[in-house]
Formats: sequence, structure tokens, C-alpha cells
Amino acid sequence: MPRSLPNRPLLIERLITATRLKSYETVFGTHDDLELVGAYLWNSAVAATFLPVLSAAEITLRNAVDAALRPALGEFWWRATTLHFRSFKIDGPVPGDVKGLRDNFAAATKLVKRDRKDRYGRADYAPSHHDIIAKTNFSTWEYILSSEFAGDNLIWPKHLGKVFAGPWPFPKARKTLTHARLLVSNLRCFRNRLSHHEPLWKTSGVHSARSAMAHLHEKIDAAEYLLQLIHPASLALLRKNGILPALRRTCREEELKRYQHASVEHRIGCLRDLQLAVTESLSNNRTVDGRVSEAAFRIHP
Repeated sequence: MPRSLPNRPLLIERLITATRLKSYETVFGTHDDLELVGAYLWNSAVAATFLPVLSAAEITLRNAVDAALRPALGEFWWRATTLHFRSFKIDGPVPGDVKGLRDNFAAATKLVKRDRKDRYGRADYAPSHHDIIAKTNFSTWEYILSSEFAGDNLIWPKHLGKVFAGPWPFPKARKTLTHARLLVSNLRCFRNRLSHHEPLWKTSGVHSARSAMAHLHEKIDAAEYLLQLIHPASLALLRKNGILPALRRTCREEELKRYQHASVEHRIGCLRDLQLAVTESLSNNRTVDGRVSEAAFRIHP
């Protein structure tokens, strides 16, 4: 049973650390160690269910940009001699977004070569287009949406409709480009918190479980907006396969309480009770805890 675990001093003070858990205690108003550790484990569950959504957003954007630019600019469309930018001047400074993009592709190329050498002992391998694209990081696809690449004879807005084939939030391409970049920046920073095992709910203005859930749902909305903007099928894929419903379900106060062992348990005495519990789970996208005599069980939508 969870109450028999050595929460103190082993788990809380040594393995998780009391300092790390202090914000959970303050924001979620935990009453005991069981609830405190439960809130921490709930955040881990949130991270686990967010990861496939954030990965889908990054990969879908990456592939959409590449599919739009590769036929027009060639296999290595990101090269400095091919990908032009608005403020270019001979011997002039290179804007931050352009430099960031170039640095990312250079780093991805080096990473491919290093991997090939480590795995196969090949020091002369020439990375392919697909090798390099696969090694880029998320910020690459934020940089490419810079206004530096927007203008006459530049990639935007000429190819913007190919990247973002879903309904645009604005009729003007420049505003849609700016909106898309803000979505990507928002999600990338959030993904970085996940990668560094930070509390995903933590931000300015979050002082309670309710505001924590609202913040998380704002991030879900941002991911859905980006996927919809790229192509409605991208969003439908995650919805119809239960990935987005599972994420929204996890980011609810009642799911937090379940991890804290403070949720309501449904006593099942007959088939009708079981039917009602299943209906409640499916209708409300809820995880329902049930019990028949001494046997506990859980119903997931």
C-alpha cells in the first residue's frame, strides 16, 4: 500500500528532495506526505502524456516545412547560398534567427557524422538530406518561421500555404506567420521544461490546482492550434487514437486527486452499478476507480 512506503526521509528528503517538492505543497495545498508525493507523480504522468503530443507537433512541422522547401530549393535548401534572407548585405551582420538556423543545421550535420563514426567506424560519411533533417532540434523550426525569410523572392509567403494547409487564423500571410511562430516558441519552451523534468504546471500566476490545470490546458490548446494549422488530419490523428483525450483527462483536478489517493471510489454491487461506472467514464472522459468486495479496479475511457 502507498502509505507503507518510506516517504520520509528516504523518498522526500533524499531521492526527490524536499526543496523540489516545496512548490507542490504550496500550490496544491497538500495535507500529508501521501498527497505531496502523489502530486509529484501526477506531474510525471502529465509529462508522459504530453510527450507524444509535443513530439507530433515538432515532427509534423518539420516535415511540412521540408516538404514545401525541398522541391523548390533543392536537397540542402538550408545552405547559406540557397536560403536568402531579407536584411542581407555583403559583409553585413547575420541576424540572430538566420545564424541560429545555420548553426542548428551545422550541428545536425556534425551529429550525423559523429554517430556514423561511433556506430560503423566511418569517418568519411557524407550525411544525406534525411540524415540531417532527422537530427535537427525544435528551435530550427522556430527560426525558419522568422520574418527575415519573408518578402519578395523569399520563402515566405510564397510557400506558407504549403506548410500551413489548415484554416488560417488571419487572412494576411505575415500575421499568420507571426502567429505560427509564437505557437512554436510557446510549445518549444514548454517542451524544454518537460525535457529538464521541471514541474509542467509551474508559471507566474499559478497559485492553485485550478490555475495549474488552466495553464496546462492552454498548452494543449496551443498544440492543437498548431497541428490544425499544419493540417486538420494531423490533429484528427491524435484525437481519434485517444492521445489528446488522454492528455486532457490527465490534466484535471480529479486525476490529480487519484494520484493522491483522494478520489471517490465507486462500490460495485451489481451489473447495473458497473454499467453506470462505465458510462460515466466514457461520457465524461474520466478514469473511474471501482471496487467489488475487496478487489479494486480502474476503468479508463
